[in-house]
Parts: sequence; structure tokens; C-alpha cells
Amino acid sequence: MPRYLELEVSLMDIKPRIWRRIQIRATATFEELHVAIQESLGWWNYHLWQFDQPDRESTPIAGPPTDDIDAYGPPMPDASRKKLSAYFSAGARPTRCIYVYDFGDGWEHDIRVRRVLTVPDTFQRRLLAGRRACPREDCGGVYGYYDCCANVRGETEDNELAEWIGDWDPDAFDLKTARQEFDK
Repeated sequence: MPRYLELEVSLMDIKPRIWRRIQIRATATFEELHVAIQESLGWWNYHLWQFDQPDRESTPIAGPPTDDIDAYGPPMPDASRKKLSAYFSAGARPTRCIYVYDFGDGWEHDIRVRRVLTVPDTFQRRLLAGRRACPREDCGGVYGYYDCCANVRGETEDNELAEWIGDWDPDAFDLKTARQEFDK
């Protein structure tokens, strides 16, 4: 029977919390986890990303494939080749990592293993639960997100921002609709 990781992904530094709980094959790659995070939260996959150790001082776990050595250090381990099971392995099992998306806005996501399970079903991934809408892409990070929320609540009168936000509602999350898209 296939093994799955049940992960909880939470945006860091946001209150009330924005989160999703997913199950993904233990043999999936970090690139597949990246896609799952993007699709579960509603990000548009426009920006650079990487997975980091929780201490953030160690070598990154994985990111987009590259052979370049740049100002930030050696090449990034290729997320399309690094399996989740290689990081979240048996024994001295790490139980969390950090996913960074959009280095300009600096969105950091805390990823925690809730459990490892074996089930008779075979699937790639499942969306189990979640709360609240993902911030608008390119809103300016945490502070820009709070500005958008204030505008939606009518606490500020910025017509340009209101037009850009459109009908976005920070409290909205329709699990049934999200699950239909995510689980296919």
C-alpha cells in the first residue's frame, strides 16, 4: 500500500492564520510539493521559490533546477530530483521545513508533517482542509496583505487598491470547490 505524508502548510506572520492540509505521496518530489502548495493556496506560480531547513542557516533543501553559481552560493539542489521521502525519512525524522515563494514579497510558509500514513487508495495528492483566502499575488508581502484587508473592511479609502483587489475576500475559502480542482 502506498505511503503518504499529511502536511499542514501555513503562511507565516499572518493572523488569523491562512493554511491548507494536504496529503501527498511520500515518493513525490519537492517540485510536486511546490505545485501542490501553489494550487492549494491559489498562488499563480509567477515567482522564484525554494524549500529551506527550519533553521534557514543550512543549505536549502531544494528549488528550481539551475547550474548557476550566483551571489547566494552554490547551485540549488534540484527540486524535481529530490524526493520528500529523502528529507522526511525514517529515524531522526525532520518534521518541518520552510517554503519561500516570491523573494520580493517574501512569502514564507511553514510546512509541518502531521502524520505519515499508509492507505489502500492510490492517488497523487488530496486537499483535506483549509482556512482563509491566499493573499493577492504581488500585493507587497505581509504589510501589503494587511493593507488589502483594511481596504476590504472599509478601514481605508484607496480606490486604486479597491479596484485592483476586485472581489477578493480574505476570509473566503470554499473547500469543496478547491478540493475538486486540487484532487483531479
